[in-house]
Amino acid sequence: MSRLYDRRACYASQGANGIVKAMNLVLLLLALLLTSCSTTQTAPSFTEAQAHDALVEVVRLSCQSVDLSPVDRLPLSVLLDSQSVHLLEQHDMPRLQARLSAWADEVRAALLTTAPHLLAMIETRARVMAVADALAMVRSKSSATHLLKQQFDTELEREATLLLDEALQHSNTLWQTITHHYEIWRHGLFLSNEAVPAEASKDLSDHIRHIFLDAIFTALEGEEMLLRTTPVVKGSGSLLEVFQ
Repeated sequence: MSRLYDRRACYASQGANGIVKAMNLVLLLLALLLTSCSTTQTAPSFTEAQAHDALVEVVRLSCQSVDLSPVDRLPLSVLLDSQSVHLLEQHDMPRLQARLSAWADEVRAALLTTAPHLLAMIETRARVMAVADALAMVRSKSSATHLLKQQFDTELEREATLLLDEALQHSNTLWQTITHHYEIWRHGLFLSNEAVPAEASKDLSDHIRHIFLDAIFTALEGEEMLLRTTPVVKGSGSLLEVFQ
């Protein structure tokens, strides 16, 4: 009889353990369900105005933190336009390559000096940038920098022209010297009945301005996307939370 009671007690204990395990599993599932519901309920939602402010802010921050090293690394072959790039092949002309290198250094220095002033102008335009559907731009990851460029392209090009006219004065003088000596050399080849290479552009100001603006806006778009994908602590008050 004592063995019978021992077996019943053992079965009762195992049954109780099974019930406890089942209850624990149910409680765990309920906890997970409640957590999921809570997360869904507290998921942040933003207004059109908040999305607009975030797009403006990310452009402003990009202007303040953009890496300008690509401007400083613009190769000579890019700084020369299509009518002048063949000068890089004219190794027979004395000192031409050294003069071209010195000219390119002057141009890069002028662009780096001008960049902060242009970025300040772009930052000012960001404050009045018109955004038709800011929430859609945030969701689609469309570039606010690109939108700004479209809206103010003519104004910014005019302002860049004024800035560069002054900054490029020395490099323009160097270029005039280069093209002057190049024409003398070409004329000598002509008199010697040798093959005469093509002429070079007398003025590269427009070409350099376009290269400069493209480099600045390409760098800004890259910086914008970097800021938009950088994690921001929720509840920090940062406008960039909209992009998380």
